[in-house]
Amino acid sequence: MNSKKVIKWVGITIGGLLLCLVVAVWIAMTLGVTINLDGLRHKVDAAATQALGREVAFEGSVSLAVSFQPSLEIQGVRIANPSDWAPGDFIRVALLRGKIDLIPLLTGSIRIGEFIAQGVAVFLETKADGKNNWRFNVSGPKPDSQKKAPSKSTAISIKFVELRELTFHRMALTYRDGGLEKTFRFKLDELEGTATLGEPLSISFQGSFQKNQYRFALSGSPIDIIMDPQKPHTLEFSGNIDERPVNIKYAFDPSQDVIHDTLEISAQKTALGDILQDLGIAEGMKVSVDELSMAVIGRGRNLKEILELSDLSMDLKHGQWVWNDPKFGDSIRFAIDRGHIRSLAGKPMTLEINGRIQGAPFELNIAGDSLAELIAAQKQWTMQLTTKFPNATLRGMRYSQ
Repeated sequence: MNSKKVIKWVGITIGGLLLCLVVAVWIAMTLGVTINLDGLRHKVDAAATQALGREVAFEGSVSLAVSFQPSLEIQGVRIANPSDWAPGDFIRVALLRGKIDLIPLLTGSIRIGEFIAQGVAVFLETKADGKNNWRFNVSGPKPDSQKKAPSKSTAISIKFVELRELTFHRMALTYRDGGLEKTFRFKLDELEGTATLGEPLSISFQGSFQKNQYRFALSGSPIDIIMDPQKPHTLEFSGNIDERPVNIKYAFDPSQDVIHDTLEISAQKTALGDILQDLGIAEGMKVSVDELSMAVIGRGRNLKEILELSDLSMDLKHGQWVWNDPKFGDSIRFAIDRGHIRSLAGKPMTLEINGRIQGAPFELNIAGDSLAELIAAQKQWTMQLTTKFPNATLRGMRYSQ
C-alpha cells in the first residue's frame, strides 16, 4: 500500500472520529448531561461566605445540567444575618433552579430561560438607627492602581437581555421595624412573570399581607430601565385585596432636586378600619368607604423614616365610621359623604370629614400627632377635635387612646 492511500485512510479515520465526537457532543448538549456537584459544596460555601461577608451554606444537593441551555439546581440554601446582628437567618430557600441560553452568552447576551424559587423565607429587619440586615458587605473591586486594564481584544461587553420565565412558590417575608417596634408579615403564594430588555415588565402574583388576601398584575417600564438608578421608571399594580378592586401607580424620578418616590393608590369598598388595625394604628375602629384615593411622596431609608419624612394625602367618598368610646362604652355612627386626610413631613396629621349623624349634617376636623408617632404608638396620643353642626360648634375637645 502506497503512502498516499495510508494518509488518505488515516485522514478519513481521524475525520470520522472527529465527526463522531462532534455528533456525540451535539447529542449530549441537546439532551443534557447532569453533573452532581455535591463534592464542591464546601468550597462554594467558603467562597460565597467570603464574597458576601456573612455565612452562606448550601445544605442540599447541587447539580448542573450541561446543554445548550445549561441549568443549575440547588436544594437548600441559607444566608445568615450579618455578623454584628442577632443570630439568625436572613434568607432560606428550599429550591433554586435556573436555566441560561449558552450560545447567546458566548456573545455577551444574558438570556435566562427560567428562574424558579420554592419555599423561600426572608427575614428583613431595621434597627432604630436605620441600619438594616439586607446590606451586604460584598468584596469590593481592587484599587485602580492594582487593576490591569483589559485590552480591546479581551474586553467583553455583557448585557442582560431577557428573563422568559420567573416563578416563585411559597414565599414568606417578615419585616421587623426597630424604629416603630412593629412586625409585618407578607406571604407570596405564587408569582409568574417575564422581563425582556426593551419590553414592558409583566408579572402576576397572589398571596396575603397580615390577614388580607391579595391578587395583582404588575406592569411597568422595561427591566433595563428599572435597573438603572439614573433613569426614571414607573410601575402599576392592578388587582384586588379581599376581592376589593385596588390600583397602585408608582413612579421614580432621579432628576428632581431631592430624589423621591411617588405612589398613587385608588381602591373601592375599602375596610379602612381593618387596614389601621393591621398597621397597629387603632384597634377595633370600624371605618369603611366606597372610594379611596391616596397620593404619597416617599422619602427615607426605612419605614420609620418614610413615615417621618414623606407627605401623604388621602381622599374618602361615601362610607361610614363607627366611633367607639372606650371610657363610657358608647358608640357614634357617622355617615361619611366625603373626607380628606393629610400628613406632611414632621407636622400633625389632620382629618376633615363631612357627613351626617342620624340625618343631621356635620363637619368634623381632627388634628393630632404626626403619622410616625401615631403608628409607633409608644405612648397615648391626643387629638384636637372641632365639630360643626347647623346650629352649633364644639371646639377644643381632646381625646386620648
